[in-house]
Amino acid sequence: MTRCAIYIRKSRDDGPSHRLTVQREQLPAHARSHGWAVSIYDDGHASAARGKAEDLRERGRLEADIRAGKVDLILCIELSRLSRDDSMQDYTAWLHLCSQHRVRLATTSRILDPAQHSDWMLLLMEGGFSSVE
Repeated sequence: MTRCAIYIRKSRDDGPSHRLTVQREQLPAHARSHGWAVSIYDDGHASAARGKAEDLRERGRLEADIRAGKVDLILCIELSRLSRDDSMQDYTAWLHLCSQHRVRLATTSRILDPAQHSDWMLLLMEGGFSSVE
């Protein structure tokens, strides 16, 4: 059974968001519809914008679980939820971590494998777009 880590985070540091409710309801339902075992990592209180990554305690727990071999796939509403880093250093570090530990990255519309060159390029492009938003 696929061990799915659902990562939830708000987009901006702008208070409560309807998008958090959507993430908390739709992502677990999507994962369960595929028969995946679900673990939830919810940093909905925090933003990753411009150096605030230290507030992302659940992201740190997710990273530790990836390193411990407890995660097969990360499901996010958008892959940019993992990082919002203008330099893309943090985002590419996540891609390397996932690639090394054979963890795929998913949204409700697709699954990408950073260990595959073609998927790596798509992941880089997506991260580039989110860094300039």
